[in-house]
Amino acid sequence: MIIWLGPLLLTITTVLTSYFVYIFNRYKLPPSPSASFFENIVIGHRGCNLINTSLKFLNIPENTLSAFTFANDHGVDGVEMDITLSKDLVPVVMHDSTTSRLLHPPAESPDLPINVSSLTLDQLHSLRFRKEQTEIEPESENLDAQAIQVPTFKQVLELTQRQFSPKLKLMIELKPSPDPQHLVNEVETLFNDYDLYENAVVGSFDPVSLYLIRKRNPRIVTLLLVCRGLLPYLFGSFWIYRLLDSFVYLSCMTWLPFFLGVGVVGVDNKLINDGSFVVEDWQKSGYVVNSWTVNKSEDYQTLRSKRVAVTTDFLFSKFLSGALPLPQMISNSTSS
Repeated sequence: MIIWLGPLLLTITTVLTSYFVYIFNRYKLPPSPSASFFENIVIGHRGCNLINTSLKFLNIPENTLSAFTFANDHGVDGVEMDITLSKDLVPVVMHDSTTSRLLHPPAESPDLPINVSSLTLDQLHSLRFRKEQTEIEPESENLDAQAIQVPTFKQVLELTQRQFSPKLKLMIELKPSPDPQHLVNEVETLFNDYDLYENAVVGSFDPVSLYLIRKRNPRIVTLLLVCRGLLPYLFGSFWIYRLLDSFVYLSCMTWLPFFLGVGVVGVDNKLINDGSFVVEDWQKSGYVVNSWTVNKSEDYQTLRSKRVAVTTDFLFSKFLSGALPLPQMISNSTSS
């Protein structure tokens, strides 16, 4: 029995490896178009995420038209936003899967977190941001109601691509949705309508979403988001989630970016700081590197010197230049 164990294991390993190589070569996507337009830029994380009482505001709600306007006015090259679907299948800009952190719940369910995907666009527009999320003083900005409500993806494109000059670069993160294919279809349609091919990348932690959008349209530049510990953070520290998280992380650091044909790798800045991710190695392999979320000036300067695209909550040029006092990050925000 023991005599046959070695040859048997070798045979199984060879078969599995051959099958993996076949599947990899059969289904891998073509190389990305050039992502050089995304190199060495500053990206406002969800527009902005800051508090500064010495200016005429305390807080601007993330992922709103007012946040993207503020970022544009204070010296970013681009903005990051999170896209999901409402109940009536409209792409909306919202990071969280529920309303509990950002929005007051509907009157009929005051104590329950409501899934964003269970609310129509009109229902989302009727919900106000929680007081701690928005303290804009009336005299500080002339904002209409649309500027501080959950916007549609199309509203953001109208603002950033038609009203701003120059246009802002966009990092469009696809969030989980009940119908990923429909979300991909909607995003791709708006990509064409606004000719975003040299101005935007589509990113996600979810390799399936990235596969779907590049399979549908190989001209779109995609960005694979990489971090360690995401699954335990979302689902708990049970051993199976830790094991799966290790597999996903190793895949992201080895074969998955090539398989998906991504042009940009977006990595948690902690992985750069601890040496797990070497920027220069990935750049030599042809990838543009993006690091998130960078809120320390020393990290910012180091990454900019390496031509990394930096995603930050508030390190915008008008603050770094000393023209305005440096803000602080909102303490109850989430990191990704």
